[in-house]
Amino acid sequence: MSEDHLNSLTDAVCSGVKERLPHLARCMTIAGKFDLTELKKRGVPAPAVLVSTLGAIQDTTRAAELKWRRLRRPPGIAMDIHKTDGSYWPLFEPHHYLKLPRMVAADYYVGFVGDQPVAHVAFAPRPGLVEARACRLVIMPEWQGAGLGLRFLNEVCALWRRGVNRYGRPMPSLFHTSHPGLAAALRGHPLWAQVSANLGQPSSKARDSVKGRLGGHFRAVQGFRYVE
Repeated sequence: MSEDHLNSLTDAVCSGVKERLPHLARCMTIAGKFDLTELKKRGVPAPAVLVSTLGAIQDTTRAAELKWRRLRRPPGIAMDIHKTDGSYWPLFEPHHYLKLPRMVAADYYVGFVGDQPVAHVAFAPRPGLVEARACRLVIMPEWQGAGLGLRFLNEVCALWRRGVNRYGRPMPSLFHTSHPGLAAALRGHPLWAQVSANLGQPSSKARDSVKGRLGGHFRAVQGFRYVE
């Protein structure tokens, strides 16, 4: 803002103040800070309104300068993935949304950031070793929202797809979830294809009962297959 524009602005402010306060003795512009001692010496009549222009004049030498800058991306988080014996599951189990027994014939994987375990998933082959089922995916609460969950799941699924498992056999992976955010992420990812969407998950026990048909939980379950 130039000095001419600033002066016209303060004049307009004073004019508006006088219209609304007709009994006002004076409305005046003060450049810089108010100095009460100096104002008393000048004998400003009361009642009065003072309009300050403190810090309102810009440095016009840079007024026409335009610069673009990119937002800096947050630093990446390096994760080391280790195959374990399942001993880490009690650490992650309280943060899983279901209370279920351990998977049969499962291999357990834990992701570490430094020496801190932050992610967990279990893989077990389906009958005939035609594909694997990934389950018990848990990301520690303090690490959620950083994009680690899908990266972690994709890395382990890629290992199984290439036959890096105890069976030495390439297998695609199935994964089921009730989490709407994770389901949306999988649905939009090129390495995943949705294969099912059901209200409830079938259980091997008491299939003819309501509890058996819903697996003991009434929830929307969506299934995805890793299709690399």
